[in-house]
Amino acid sequence: MSVTAKFGTVQKLLEKCAVGHKIRPTMHYFSVSYNGKIFRTLPTYENIEIGHIRKMVRTLEIDKNCANGHIPNLFSVKDIKKVQSPAKTSI
Repeated sequence: MSVTAKFGTVQKLLEKCAVGHKIRPTMHYFSVSYNGKIFRTLPTYENIEIGHIRKMVRTLEIDKNCANGHIPNLFSVKDIKKVQSPAKTSI
């Protein structure tokens, strides 16, 4: 199961962090414009996967700290262990 956020939460994020944005419905998506840029593929579902929201924030250059304040862990750093590559052998 993937992590989602309600569309209303995304609207609040845009109202606070992207003042002056515009949302326009298209055939299958919402088109969001802000800061001279357009994000054309925001899903029209009630619950939107976090990945779509992250991509929208990056594309529209919305302040990540502000966005993280409205959707917790939107841009959290995961503790990823580095995998060591196998030792090179000479033949």
